[in-house]
Amino acid sequence: MAAGVIELLYGAQITGKQSREDIRNFVAGRCFDDGRFMLAAVDNDRVLATGGAVVAEASRGEIFITAMAAAPGAESALNDILKQIIADIAVFPDCVVKLGIGGKTKVPADFPGAFGFCHAYSLLQMKFTGTPHAAKSSAHIELTPMSADNTNEYVSTTNAGFAGTPNAATIQADDARQMLDNRALRCGLIRTGNHTIGCYELKLDGSDGWIESVSLLPASRGKGNGGAAVVRLIEMLRQLGSATVKLSVIDANEKACGLYQRLGFAVEQVLSRWYVKK
Repeated sequence: MAAGVIELLYGAQITGKQSREDIRNFVAGRCFDDGRFMLAAVDNDRVLATGGAVVAEASRGEIFITAMAAAPGAESALNDILKQIIADIAVFPDCVVKLGIGGKTKVPADFPGAFGFCHAYSLLQMKFTGTPHAAKSSAHIELTPMSADNTNEYVSTTNAGFAGTPNAATIQADDARQMLDNRALRCGLIRTGNHTIGCYELKLDGSDGWIESVSLLPASRGKGNGGAAVVRLIEMLRQLGSATVKLSVIDANEKACGLYQRLGFAVEQVLSRWYVKK
């Protein structure tokens, strides 16, 4: 059954280009025991639909329902899956529930509105179509790769930088160590003047390079550091052999969207639409 779920989600590509290993890690990741509820609708050993809830952030009042996908013609099964997930997470009564649906995912009529969800924002995929800015505009930015020595600093910087950001998840030291061992990832700290001001995560996928995440600590924002860091990250991906550079951003984050557009990124597609149920 797990193999069928992975193949269904791999075909759906809900959050951008994901490998089967990425999806396998999500389905049976670090929070499997107390953090994820994965369900599948099955007919004669064939997985028709799947969905899951990530409750690892319940302590901060958020639960994410994601990985919703259905085989062609089996979209109605998503209703049963969502109904069961809602029943399963009822033990967390004080949480805001956020539901993500792939931009190209077919769903039943009035889904998920029939379950009390309202659209809140969309996750956009953007591609760099401009030319790198002058090096002097980012000369003060240093990118320090994550290592065994600075893993704890990376964790604390990541959690502080993304605090309060929609769809952001807190990470632990074990997560950072797994990222460090992943050959497709390049993670590290953003520094200037010997001070850490943020963090980044890059992903290599063939000729595509992804800026998976970039964040600054609150005290370092509004000073041009964000744009300068992105310029540096584009340069790094080019040096690593990426012919194209892509990223994802929530459309409700108008400041980030505006920054990326000024730097030369253009929207390619809607990766997913997110709904909220209180």
